[in-house]
Amino acid sequence: MANLMASTEQATAEAKGFVSESLVNPLMADTYQHDDYVFCLREVGKTGKESTDVTYLTNSEAFSIMTPISRGGSGLALMPLFSSVTAISDPKKVTTDATTDATTVVTQLNDIGLPLGITVWLDINAVNTNIEKQEDQSTYTTTWCTNITKAGYSVGYYYGNTPPCSCQPEAPISGGNVLQSVSCVSGGSSPLHSISIGENSGVCKIRWAYYSS
Repeated sequence: MANLMASTEQATAEAKGFVSESLVNPLMADTYQHDDYVFCLREVGKTGKESTDVTYLTNSEAFSIMTPISRGGSGLALMPLFSSVTAISDPKKVTTDATTDATTVVTQLNDIGLPLGITVWLDINAVNTNIEKQEDQSTYTTTWCTNITKAGYSVGYYYGNTPPCSCQPEAPISGGNVLQSVSCVSGGSSPLHSISIGENSGVCKIRWAYYSS
């Protein structure tokens, strides 16, 4: 496993980024950097430590994303996104399954080598799609967020996969370490979702991981 040389810092206000559900290579990143993109929201999921599934972020990919261009990498800041929400039909299992999903995320973040303190994003469309009742959606979200923050991370809500792209300015649950959502960037020719940080001026700041030599 590569040493990511990763630290965390407050995300730059109004910074522009992109969301990827597949492998990000330097060639792809270079295309976005020409349009002033500076960070990537990359999906983490339910895969083992040695998985070769390129759907989800791995240690080697994270190293490539954050390593400076001068050293052969992409030179981008990085934050994880979780969309692999367990489909739940039994209300009695919501809390247990949310805890299990959060534990999986924390284990993967440790395996990847990302630092404590970064913002982990929860895909709200995935919650709404996989959990039918609104009350259960709320329970899942609250439980998942609580477990992520207890593990030493902050939490943000990502709305970019909610069709049509309609990112909301505020998360549905306030307080603690639940952060303002990123907003969608309109226009552009990007095949991926483009997002921006916004002012990042709330009490709880959005934080990303970056290469620190």
